[in-house]
Amino acid sequence: MATLQSYINDTRRLLHDSTGKYWTDLDLTAAINQASRRIVADSSCLRSLQTIYLSPGLETYSYGSVSGANVTLAGSGYVTAPAVSISAPPSGGTQATATATLSGSGVGFITVTNGGSGYTSTPSFTIAAPPAGVTAKATGSVPNINTLDVLNITVVWGALRTILNRCSFTQFQASVRQWTGYQAIPCVCSSYGQSQWYVGPIPDQFYVSEWDTVVAPTDLVNLTDTSPINYPYSDTVAFYAAHIAKFKEQSYAEADKFLELYQRKMHHSIRSVMTRMLPSAYGS
Repeated sequence: MATLQSYINDTRRLLHDSTGKYWTDLDLTAAINQASRRIVADSSCLRSLQTIYLSPGLETYSYGSVSGANVTLAGSGYVTAPAVSISAPPSGGTQATATATLSGSGVGFITVTNGGSGYTSTPSFTIAAPPAGVTAKATGSVPNINTLDVLNITVVWGALRTILNRCSFTQFQASVRQWTGYQAIPCVCSSYGQSQWYVGPIPDQFYVSEWDTVVAPTDLVNLTDTSPINYPYSDTVAFYAAHIAKFKEQSYAEADKFLELYQRKMHHSIRSVMTRMLPSAYGS
């Protein structure tokens, strides 16, 4: 597997700068990380099947925002709905909020009233203790803040998985959102901007969903860091990194040549993988 050091070496060879006279390791590291994100965006080679909770009454879901909560222990002895607190995101984000609804003397479900923003990992949920009894517990979910695209959303309902139909937001408005406040099991989804998704109808209860996503790679920092991009796509990184280096140098003709080489290698990489995919062994 490729490392940051091997990427730097490959890029230097393309730039004829083996001694580091013109580009520092820091310069090339920035170009390599930018190139890695480009490779994933172009090829969708980094996929992640994310488990996302859909909260009752919540229509919109954003990357880096708390989507919902799963009550793992209902607890007992509650006479009124307990307070729910969600841990804060890293600096610069907005803290999420939620409320609890009782079922008997235990917590039946939790509704996320504000998903917050800037969460890079799943936050912790704290539910207030009852006057006497067992304190309820819950876990949450957050769509990965580094998500580039969602290929499909599947809602799990009992023993059934249902893939949501996907449509433009204009179609979504016309076909699903015309009945304000209508709630049921979601059957349609639509993207809104680059990081927000709508599901419709609005969830009438807690649901588990699976999001098939393309996720940007984390930046490589140390020379021994291993790239999450595997062959054949890893072979294209140095060419796009060289394109970036030459473009910043304002050597535009050379930059264009490296871009052309990158596009050619990416085309071959995609073909080498996609030609092995057989839609059905039994015909159409």
